[in-house]
Amino acid sequence: MPMMPNPMMMMMAGAMAAAQGSPTNRSSSSPQRSEPEPPSKREDKPWDMDADVRKLGDHFNIEDRWLVRLDELMRRRRETKEQDLAKLYEVLEQARSPTGLLVAKLGEMECGQFVGKVKPDRNIERLATRYNLDTRVVSRLTELRVRRKRTQQEDFNRLEQHLSLCKRPSATATLLIGKLLEGELKQIPDVTSAKALAQRFKLDKDAKSKLREIAEKRADDVDEVMAHLEKTLLMSHQPSATLCKLAKTLMDGGKKKSADEKYVGNSDTDERSPEERPRSRSAPRSECSTDSSSIRRRRAALERRSRSRCACYIANL
Repeated sequence: MPMMPNPMMMMMAGAMAAAQGSPTNRSSSSPQRSEPEPPSKREDKPWDMDADVRKLGDHFNIEDRWLVRLDELMRRRRETKEQDLAKLYEVLEQARSPTGLLVAKLGEMECGQFVGKVKPDRNIERLATRYNLDTRVVSRLTELRVRRKRTQQEDFNRLEQHLSLCKRPSATATLLIGKLLEGELKQIPDVTSAKALAQRFKLDKDAKSKLREIAEKRADDVDEVMAHLEKTLLMSHQPSATLCKLAKTLMDGGKKKSADEKYVGNSDTDERSPEERPRSRSAPRSECSTDSSSIRRRRAALERRSRSRCACYIANL
């Protein structure tokens, strides 16, 4: 009986034959791996920065990244480039941190709120001369005129009212201009009544300044507060000192009662009922009459009492 081939032996023989194959066949069958090529080095082209922008950066020691951003904006604003750079020179000269202020101004340029240096008009020059405003305030006034063309006349009239009463015009103007640029005209009330009050009572500078602050803090009811102040100052011998004392109370939203309001319960025009009115300790006027007949009757009564006491004393002896 012939022997059957062992399948395991056949598999092992086939594996050995495959392992003894030629190396050329193995190399031809395996895929060739190519090494990655190094990335091509590109030479970065240097930024062709504007000479005026570079000069500004060197003057204030500004970093290049902000100068590149400024140069891009100046390319978009070619028509106002000279005015913009002149304005930047003006504001950065007075800044503690030129880089920080430049970043803020770049944001204004991108939002369309930046205004370059513009020659001030006659109205601004008049205010600057009359109230001795510094250059920063003049620059802000010019910016206000450009950004609020429709309401510039009303804005300047309101500003002049407040500047006529304040003690430090430049500082006050800076605060008020900031409110106007934010569109908060209602927070700067009309102080015509306050000016009339200051002229009527001849208030000094401190009192005028306090009066303006009261009007600004009480913008919602400024007319009512001025009327209350007028009544109070009419009864004062020193209106300026009285106003300075009442300033804090009025600015905090309160009112100080005047003399006529203290005794309103005893007046003939009191609208309260008799039960609600405070009782007076003094007797009614009819019972305290001072005519001659009542005086004689009282004296006679006192004499009778004294005689009766003397008679009782003698009887007891």
